[in-house]
Amino acid sequence: MTLRIFTIALLFWFYGVALAAGPDVAEILSRDGDACYEKARPGVPITLSSAMKAHERFRTEWWYVTGNVADKEGRRYGYQFTLFRRGLTCGGTEDGSSWDARHLYFAHIAVSQEEGRRFHSEYRMERQSFDLAGWRGEGEGLSVWVNDVDLSWNGKNMRLASTHGSPAFSLTLTPIKPPVLQGEKGYSIKDPKSGSASHYLSLPRLKTRGILRLEGKEVVVKGLSWMDREWSTGSLGAGQAGWDWMALNLDDGQDLMVCRVRARKAENHVYFGSLSRADGSVKILTPEEIEMKSFGSFKGPSGARYPLRWTLSIASEELDLEVTPLFNEQEHTQDVVYWEGAVVAKGKSLGRGYLEMTGY
Repeated sequence: MTLRIFTIALLFWFYGVALAAGPDVAEILSRDGDACYEKARPGVPITLSSAMKAHERFRTEWWYVTGNVADKEGRRYGYQFTLFRRGLTCGGTEDGSSWDARHLYFAHIAVSQEEGRRFHSEYRMERQSFDLAGWRGEGEGLSVWVNDVDLSWNGKNMRLASTHGSPAFSLTLTPIKPPVLQGEKGYSIKDPKSGSASHYLSLPRLKTRGILRLEGKEVVVKGLSWMDREWSTGSLGAGQAGWDWMALNLDDGQDLMVCRVRARKAENHVYFGSLSRADGSVKILTPEEIEMKSFGSFKGPSGARYPLRWTLSIASEELDLEVTPLFNEQEHTQDVVYWEGAVVAKGKSLGRGYLEMTGY
């Protein structure tokens, strides 16, 4: 009974405070209470099959899919399809069929429609009880769901589906390249001082086909997507404010991820990234190889100010890009506040991808 009362009280706190105050996603990942959860550590073997499953011994994890697609007339769309799990308590037992809930699940889904500069965004939030949300897996297969939002994986293809609201999804994704183990064989350091880190695997290029439903209309689309699979406990260290993350599919067949974890002082920023070459070989980038600069700013609906455009340079690969949003109005403001949107990359190589900015 004590656990049940505590869980219900925590649910009221999370629903009430988070929805009313709209904290930034980086703030949530920095909160206390992580002591009883497992932490990421080097040397843990990670395969695609093991990565896809839930990791409930860690406090936070996500299945993160973003992509850029077009319809047969050439109209462009970006999309985000993200499922989060957040641990409430690591004590007790749970079978998903009672009020006792040890996990909350969130789904953030969005479509950025270039025509008319329209941002369609929805979210779901449910506890892992009575099958409202959760995961199941057998063999290489996986299904993760929050209400009507479902991500499934059969070892070869991924399916993204949702049935209610606008946007809604019915997309099939097929990996074109091998997975990328980010950092040191999947051990990705976020703060060298505190040892804060995550386990991190990416599928950098996925052939994407299917249907988007926007305001009651179906749009047949195809294009490319990127998936990040990450799990951790305590993602940010003391003095870290947020991050700027980019994943880009370039027209020359290369796929690039770079991230800057921002500290209070610029000299303490942490950089990491990877380059998946056209032949599928991978280079893990050192912090010294990554140069990210932001210019100008714009104000989102929440009042937060975000960088307007970026230059990105990887001198060791002779790669120089200018990255700009498809349009500025791509800020999530519903349950938590952050900017996540489609971007265009220009340089010797052209491309499209996604940019996430938190902590602003």
